[in-house]
Amino acid sequence: MATLVIQHIEASDPPRFQIVRAGDDTKAVPAGDVPSPAAVAVPGWPDGGLAQPLQWYLENFLDYPFSPDTERAERVQTVLQDWGRACFRGLFGGREAAVMLDHACGDGHENLVLQVASSDPQVLAWPWEALHDDGLSSPLGQLCRIERRVYQTADPQPMPENLPSDAVNILLVTARPFARDVRYRSISRPLVELIETRDLPAHVHVLRPPTFGRLCEHLRERPNFYHILHFDGHGSYGADPHSAVSLYALTAQGQLVFEKPDGDPDPVPAEKLAPLLREFRIPAVVLNACQSGMIDGRAKNPFAGVAAALLQAGIRSVVAMAYSLYVSAAQEFLPAFYRRLFEAGNVAEAVRAGRQRMFHQDGRVCARGRFPLRDWLVPVLYQQQPHDFSFAAAAKKEKAKPAALPEEAADRENPYGFVGRDGAVLELERALRRPRPAILVHGLGGVGKTTLARGFVHWLSQTQGLGNGCLWISFVEVRSADYVINRMGEPIFGPNFAAHPIETRIDALAKALHEHPLLVVWDNFEVAKGIPAAGIPANLSDDDRDHLLALLKKLHGGQTKILITSRSEETWLGETRCPVSLSGLDGEERWEYCQAILDQLGKKVDREDMDQVELMALLDGHPLAMRVIVPKLAEMPAKAIAAALRSNLADLDLGQDESQRKLYATLAFAQTALPQADRNLLIGLALHERFLDASLLQHMAKQVDPQWTDQRLRAALDVLTNAGLLRNLVQGQIYELHPALTGYLRSTFLPSVAADLRDRWTRAFVDVMGTFADHLAPRPLHEQQLPFHIHQANLHSARNQALRLAMAVDCAALTQSLAAHAQNTRNWKEAERLFGSLAENCAARGDKKTEAATYHQLGIVAQERRDFAAAESWYRRSLEIEEKFGNERGAASTYLQLGTVALERRDFAAAESWYRRSLEITEKLGDEQGAALTYHQLGRVAQEHRDFAAAEMWYRRSLEIKEKPGDEHGAASTYLQLGTVALERRDFAAAESWYHRSLEIEEKLGDEHGAASTYHQLGIVAQERRDFAAAESWYHRSLEIEEKLGDEHSATMTYHQLGMVAEERRDFAAAESWYRRSLEIKEKLGNEHGAAITYHQLGMVAQERRDFPAAETWYRRSLPIWEKLGDEHGAASTCGQLGILAELQGRFEDSGTWLIKSILAFRLTHDQQGVEQGMRNFLILYRRAPEPLFPRLRAMWEDAGLGAFPEDQVPPATVADGGSNSQAEGDPHGQHDRPTE
Repeated sequence: MATLVIQHIEASDPPRFQIVRAGDDTKAVPAGDVPSPAAVAVPGWPDGGLAQPLQWYLENFLDYPFSPDTERAERVQTVLQDWGRACFRGLFGGREAAVMLDHACGDGHENLVLQVASSDPQVLAWPWEALHDDGLSSPLGQLCRIERRVYQTADPQPMPENLPSDAVNILLVTARPFARDVRYRSISRPLVELIETRDLPAHVHVLRPPTFGRLCEHLRERPNFYHILHFDGHGSYGADPHSAVSLYALTAQGQLVFEKPDGDPDPVPAEKLAPLLREFRIPAVVLNACQSGMIDGRAKNPFAGVAAALLQAGIRSVVAMAYSLYVSAAQEFLPAFYRRLFEAGNVAEAVRAGRQRMFHQDGRVCARGRFPLRDWLVPVLYQQQPHDFSFAAAAKKEKAKPAALPEEAADRENPYGFVGRDGAVLELERALRRPRPAILVHGLGGVGKTTLARGFVHWLSQTQGLGNGCLWISFVEVRSADYVINRMGEPIFGPNFAAHPIETRIDALAKALHEHPLLVVWDNFEVAKGIPAAGIPANLSDDDRDHLLALLKKLHGGQTKILITSRSEETWLGETRCPVSLSGLDGEERWEYCQAILDQLGKKVDREDMDQVELMALLDGHPLAMRVIVPKLAEMPAKAIAAALRSNLADLDLGQDESQRKLYATLAFAQTALPQADRNLLIGLALHERFLDASLLQHMAKQVDPQWTDQRLRAALDVLTNAGLLRNLVQGQIYELHPALTGYLRSTFLPSVAADLRDRWTRAFVDVMGTFADHLAPRPLHEQQLPFHIHQANLHSARNQALRLAMAVDCAALTQSLAAHAQNTRNWKEAERLFGSLAENCAARGDKKTEAATYHQLGIVAQERRDFAAAESWYRRSLEIEEKFGNERGAASTYLQLGTVALERRDFAAAESWYRRSLEITEKLGDEQGAALTYHQLGRVAQEHRDFAAAEMWYRRSLEIKEKPGDEHGAASTYLQLGTVALERRDFAAAESWYHRSLEIEEKLGDEHGAASTYHQLGIVAQERRDFAAAESWYHRSLEIEEKLGDEHSATMTYHQLGMVAEERRDFAAAESWYRRSLEIKEKLGNEHGAAITYHQLGMVAQERRDFPAAETWYRRSLPIWEKLGDEHGAASTCGQLGILAELQGRFEDSGTWLIKSILAFRLTHDQQGVEQGMRNFLILYRRAPEPLFPRLRAMWEDAGLGAFPEDQVPPATVADGGSNSQAEGDPHGQHDRPTE
C-alpha cells in the first residue's frame, strides 16, 4: 500500500502544491500549475467557477431533467472532466512527480492512496475525486483511494484497549423530523438486512429517540463499545440557522439535524457537535446527511464543515457527503461501502467501493423515473491515522443464537416478506416514547396488522431495541384474564406466580414491568370484547376485561409497552391506548409489494399501464386483497380485474388457497355478522365504492325504511367495523370500505335481493347523492377537495344509476357537480363533456336558468383553453337567455366574462366597456361580491395601460370587499396583482410581501394553479434581484404544476422566463432552446402577444451572438404585432433594441430614429425608467457617432419635442451599456376573478 500526499503550500495564492511520499518528508516534489476550480468557466454561467454549476448539477438538475437543462448538465460534466485532467497534469506532469506516481502504482491503482492535505477550506472543497490521468479510462476517484486531511488536526487519542474486536458495533441515528420526510428505514433497513443475510460480524443499535441529548447519554452509558457512529438524516452547510445571516454570508458552518424530544427539527452545528464527541473516541463516523462534507471559502476555518470538525474532535475516519445526496444514490453507496469494509477492513477502500457502485448504477429517481446522474464524487472521506477494521474480516460471526423471540412472531404465512410500512414503523417507534402503555394498531381485516406487529418486533430485535425481550399472546383462544396475566408474569416470577390472587398478581406484574423494558403483543384483540350485536360472544367477561384495563392503567408511564392488534378501535380501553390506524400500503410500497407478488409469476409491473395504475388504486394497498387478486394479472388484463372488483368478484374465479380462503372468510362476514333484520343495509353498502358517509347512508336507509334509526345504523356500522370490513376514518362519519367488499356484495349478495327492493335503495342512493352534489357544485376547489376525494366514485356511480332510472333532476345535479369539480381541477376535456351533457339535459327539461348558466360555464372552459371565439359564442348564448328572462345578476356575470375575453384579446376599450356594464348592475343590486370581481378586472385594464395608481386603487377597492367576508381565495388573487403592480414600480420588497401573502392562502387552500402563478412571480422578483439560482428554483416549482395540470399557456411563459435566466447567465444555447419551446406552443395556441415577447427575446439572443441580421429579423417579427395590438410599451422595447442594433452596425441615423420612437412610446406609457434608459442610449449613440452627424442627431431630438439636449449627463460608454430592453412574461395565469353561476 503506497500513499502520496498532495500537500497544499499554505498561504500560496494561487494555490500551489507539492507531492510527498507518506513516511518520507525528506523529499517533496513541487507540482506544476494546478488550475483552481474557481478559475474555470462553465459556458452559460457568467459568474465563473466550477463550484456553483457543479452544485446545481448534483443537487438541482434532476428537478427538471429535460432539455435544455440536459445540455447544460452535459456542459458541467465536460468542464469537470477537463478540470480533472488539467489538475492531474499540473500535479503529476513533471518528471519527478510522474516517477513518484508510477512507483506508488506498482501494485496497482487499487493499492494507491492519494491524500489531500490542506488547511484552506477552498482547497479542501475542490472535487479531488475527479482527478483524471489521460492514460486511464476512469477518474482516479474510481481507481484509487482518495482522502482529505486537515493540517491543523492534532493526532487522535489512542483507541481504547477494550474496544471489542469480535464484531463491528454500529450506532445508527435515524432522524426524520420533517413532514413528508424520506422513508424512515430507506437507508437503515438495507444495512440491517445486509448484516443479517450475509451473516456479517456486526451489530446495529438504533438510537432511540434520535435526539442529540440522547446520543450523548447513550455514548456515556456504553463507552469504548462503538466502532462506527452512522448518522442517517439531514445536514446542511450555510449560515447559523438561529441567526439572520444569509446563506451566502461570508462565514458559514455545517450542521446535522437531529430531532427534539417532540420530533421537531433540532439543527446541531459542527462546533457544538465536535467537543461533545471528543471524549468518546469512536474510530469512524458515517454521515449520509446532505452537505455534511461540504466546505468552501465562506468558512471561517477549515473545521466549519461537519466532517472536518469531527476530524478535529479525534474521529479517525469521517465519511460524509460534499453535496446533497439522493436516497436512491445512498441506497447504492452504503451497502457497497459496508460490504467492502467488512471484507477489507479499510475505510478508504470501502468508500472507493461505494463510489464504484454509484458510478456503475447511476440511475436516480426523479420526474423521468430513473435518470443518469454522475454523483459518485459526492461521498468524501476525511481521515487521519485510520483505525484498522481488518479484525472484521478475520472475525467469524458466531452463528447468532436465534433471537429470543416468540414462535408467533415468525411470519411464516407471508411468502413475500415484510414490505414497506416505514411510516407505520416510525409511528410505532414514536409511540414507544409516549407515556401511554398500549399501542393499538387497528384497521380493516387483512390490512396487515399482525404482519406489521411481527415486522416491528423483528426490527427492534435487529437494532437492539427490544429491551428485555418480547412476549406474544394471541387472543383467539384466550378465555380469561388469568391466562394473560399468568403468561406475562411467569417468565418474571416463576411457576408459582399463578397461586396468588389476581389483584396481587396485577400489582406485582405492573411494578416489574414498569421498571423493565419489555414488549408484549396482544394479537387479534378484537375477540376480547366480541361483536355482541352480531351474536358473536366476547371471549372475555366484563370482569376479565376490567382486570386487563387495570393492568394497563398501572403500566402508564412505565418502560413496558403493550402492542395490540385489532380490527376494532377498542374504545373501552380509553386513554390507556395510543391508536395507530393502519391503512393500505402507500405510494412506492404498494408497487414494491405488487412486484414481489409478480416476481413469483415471472412478470413485471408496468407502471405506464394506466389500467394497472387504476387496479392498484382500487386495491388501495390492501395486502391480503393484493395477494389474492394481483396474481390474476398472469391470466387476465388489469382492466377486467378492476371491473370485477367493482361489480362481480366471482368473475375472477379465485381459488381456495389459504390467502383466498382468508379473504372470502373476511368478506362473507359481512352477511353473517349482521342480524337478519339489518342485512338490507348491505344493499346500500353495495352501491358505494371505496368510502361511505354515515349521515348520507342514514338518509338513504330512512327513505327505504323509516325504521332505520341513527342508533340502529351506527350499531350496524360498528359491527362491520369490528368485523374488519369498514375502517372509521373521521369520528364515526366517514368509513373506508374493504377494497374487495363492493365487488363481493354485488356478485354474491345483490342477486339474492328482490329487484323492487334493489331499485328502492338505488333511487334513495341517487336522490341523496344528487342533493349532496347540488350542495357541492358551487363551492371553491379547496372546499370540494376532501368531499370529492371521498365521494367521486360514488357520485359517478349515482349519475350512471340516475341515467338508468331516468331521474333527470338528480342526474342534472350530479352532472353539474362533477363538471364543476372537473373545471376547478382544470380537467377541461371532462368539464366540457359534462357541461355539454348538462346543457342537453336542461334544454330537454326546459330549465332555461340552468341552461344559461351551463353555457356560461362552457364559455369559461373555452376561455381557459384559449379558444376565445368559442368562449364568446357560449357567453352570448348564455346572455341571450339571461336578458330574455330578466336575469340581471346572470347577465352581469356574463358581461364580466365577455370583458375578460376582450382583455385576453388585448381589446382594452371593449373590456372596460363590458366591465362597466357589469358593474352598473352589481352596484344597483347591492351585489358586493360581484362588484369586487369587476373592480379587480378594471384594475387589470388599468395595469395593462400602465396606469399603476389607478390599478392599485381598483385592486384595493376589490380587496376591501373580499377581506370583509373572508373570501380568502379572491383576496389571494388580488394580493398577487398588487404584488405585480409593486413589481412594475420596482418595489421588490413590497412585491415579495404581497406575493407571500397570496402564496400563504393558496398553499393553505391547496390551490395549485394559483400557487404556480405566485411561484412564477416570485421567480421574477428573484431574477430582478439577479439571484438567478432562486429565480430558477421558483420557475421550476411553477413549471412542475403547470405541466402536471396540462396548462400549456402558463408553461410557455415559464419556459420564456427560464430562457431569460439562461440569457442572463450568457448561456445563449439554453436561452434559445427555452425560447423556442415557448414559441412553439404560443404559435400553436395563436397567442400573438406572447409570441411577440419571445420574438423580441430571440432577437436579443441573436444580438448577443453578434448575428445582427437574425436579430433584426426577430425584432421586425415582434414589432408589427405590438403595433397591431396597440401595445405601446412592447413596441417601445423593440424599437429600443432596433436602435441599439442599428448603432452596432454603424447605422447611426437609423439608430437615432428608433431610439427616439422608443423614448416617445415609453413616455406615452408612463414608464419613466424606460424613458431614462432610452435617453442614456441616445446620448451614448451621439458620442459614438461621427462628428458630422451631430447636428442631424440634435435636430432629431429637438423635432421629437424631447426638450434640451443633455449631452453632458452621461459618461462615454457603448450603446449596450445604456441598457437593453428585455421582455419578461409575468403573471402567467392571468389571475382573473371568475364568477360562476
